[in-house]
Amino acid sequence: TWSTCSSGFPCDPFPSSVPDRSINEVICHGIPDMRPLEDGDILNLDITTYHNDFHGDVNETVFVGKPDERSIRLVKNAYNCLAKAMDAVRPGVKYRDMGDVITKQANSEGFSVVRTYSGHGVHHLFHGPPNVPHYARNKAVGVMKPGHCFTIEPMINEGTWRDELWPDKWTAVTTDGLRSAQFEHTMLVVDPKGENSSHGLPLEVLTKRVIKGEDSFGTGLSLPDEDLLHYERYGRPYFVDQLHKLGLDNWITTDETKPR
Repeated sequence: TWSTCSSGFPCDPFPSSVPDRSINEVICHGIPDMRPLEDGDILNLDITTYHNDFHGDVNETVFVGKPDERSIRLVKNAYNCLAKAMDAVRPGVKYRDMGDVITKQANSEGFSVVRTYSGHGVHHLFHGPPNVPHYARNKAVGVMKPGHCFTIEPMINEGTWRDELWPDKWTAVTTDGLRSAQFEHTMLVVDPKGENSSHGLPLEVLTKRVIKGEDSFGTGLSLPDEDLLHYERYGRPYFVDQLHKLGLDNWITTDETKPR
């Protein structure tokens, strides 16, 4: 595979060097197989890097072909769950508070938050403290401090929050067969008044997708300053580009995508 040729390697017990490929009802840890992608699918790709003794972890959900409205709503809500949580990251915030922020956003459109899998510390070790649950009223311990590096990666389901494993004991799917979407970033907490802060922000998103150029869509789409600021802070998810290319710009510029 391409990833193996590019120095990719399986991370035990995951049996593939190809990124997790989670389609439709697969919540996470989907093992790539021979199933062809179909028009209307939603696809999550979860990629991990290892460079100079440090790990990074990121994933996005994208559309295959033209999505239906329910899939757009689910994917946008999942992204907004991550965005709202990133808005709340700053020194002194309790890790358990992330779950309250994410659940409020998910429930606002009738979606649910998976409880089995959490964000995690990531640095020299791929998985370490802190534990960052995404559901409300969790019992995570710890307070954010400058220098803390971790992921937030909410998994948002169209129906029930409950999940189960396939017989491979790895692939997690929704119990009701409805769809799930997820977004993830690796972030570093910083002192907003310190030299490591960009734009006076209390975090650095280490895995953000950086787009250069004023008209970065390349087709004349004009975005409000608030949206441009949001994407400058957190990067621009690829599904936004897809919606624009499909002529669905009305789904791009909404209050939900703007920072507080």
